[in-house]
Amino acid sequence: TASYFSFASPTIPANAAGFSVACWFYLTQPSQTGFIWSMNNALASYTNRLYAYLSSGTLQLGTNASSTNASLSLFTPLLDTWYHLTWTLTTVSGSTIYLNGQQFGTTTTLTYPSYFSTGTIGGAFVLGDPNTPTTQGGVLGYVDEFRYYDGILTQDQVTTLYNYAGTQYR
Repeated sequence: TASYFSFASPTIPANAAGFSVACWFYLTQPSQTGFIWSMNNALASYTNRLYAYLSSGTLQLGTNASSTNASLSLFTPLLDTWYHLTWTLTTVSGSTIYLNGQQFGTTTTLTYPSYFSTGTIGGAFVLGDPNTPTTQGGVLGYVDEFRYYDGILTQDQVTTLYNYAGTQYR
């Protein structure tokens, strides 16, 4: 049985120019459906949410607003493989998606959510959320080094993040 971790109501400053989200993920079961991570009203409703989601094993990024839902299918990740995903959203040019340190693509389909321009990102933040709060399941695997950046990461910064080996302790 999958489980999830929820931060009840973090207050994250929202940059009016845009922001970036990055994480490592690793899947252990095929054809899964559920959220890898979800921000803002993650468990309360399906509105005003930013997310990385698996739909029958295909990775999707998406935004939900009270009147507009947008998602973009990216690819089907291999099992037992670590992937580094970075997603930047700007108020001007939409989204840039990076996979394993390299630009994967850009799109204007996923634009900066207007509900994040109110000063803070509130509501629940969830790692490993099942499809609905009352449904068992979700994503079986791992999420590591989830990061939110109050600004737009550049290609060089994304590559540095991907290549960072961490601090070695003895």
